[in-house]
Amino acid sequence: MITTKSAIDSAVLGRAVLEIRAFQAGDDVPREEKRFLQEHDPCYAVCKVPVEDLAAIHQLEDNGFRFIETQLKLSLKMKSYDASKYPYSYVPVEAEDLETVLGIAGTIFLNDRFSIDPFINERFAGKAAGERYRRYVMKSFEAPDECVYKMVNNATKEIVGFGTHRHTTQDEAMMFIGGIVSNYQKAGLGPISDFLTINNLRREGVKKAYGHVSARNYAIMNLEIAGLGFKVIDSHIVLRKVYE
Repeated sequence: MITTKSAIDSAVLGRAVLEIRAFQAGDDVPREEKRFLQEHDPCYAVCKVPVEDLAAIHQLEDNGFRFIETQLKLSLKMKSYDASKYPYSYVPVEAEDLETVLGIAGTIFLNDRFSIDPFINERFAGKAAGERYRRYVMKSFEAPDECVYKMVNNATKEIVGFGTHRHTTQDEAMMFIGGIVSNYQKAGLGPISDFLTINNLRREGVKKAYGHVSARNYAIMNLEIAGLGFKVIDSHIVLRKVYE
């Protein structure tokens, strides 16, 4: 059981948010809580546990942790798509584009664990999730091993979407967050964005990519698993505990 402080989540909530990793059934939760309460005075702690590990899940529940989401990890072997007929480009975000992309990131996500958490919505008036994603995009823009791309309408030059990823090895990448401007989400741009993203990863030398999706996000699961051929490689239960 390893407990670390999440810099971004802590900044968003204005008080320490802790991530519990490598939790195993039998770990002494009360003793660890006593230590990190004294050290960090957190408002929130989160722990991801393999869905198969019922003993660990039940032990966390017995110690006051509550279910918040099921998260799937997906993998994709790179393929190529003919996207020449689509009037869109997928290119790196420049400094002058950043505020536009941050604005998109701050408004389009509805199925993440911050957006659905009643504690966070009540305490922070529904604004925390958007600010959290803005900060994650900013982190990707500043990190040397991460990338932020924009999807641009070639005719109007409007930024209609974005995506972020990190190169984890020479030929593998982790896909983080991305999406389409709210006004265009029902216009069929989602699959086009994915085609452009995958083609771009191939250009960057990526042979295999990974990503995560909430099991409540049916539209994305259907698109990525049924439509694009992503494979589910594991799933985790995410539990959290609030400290007043």
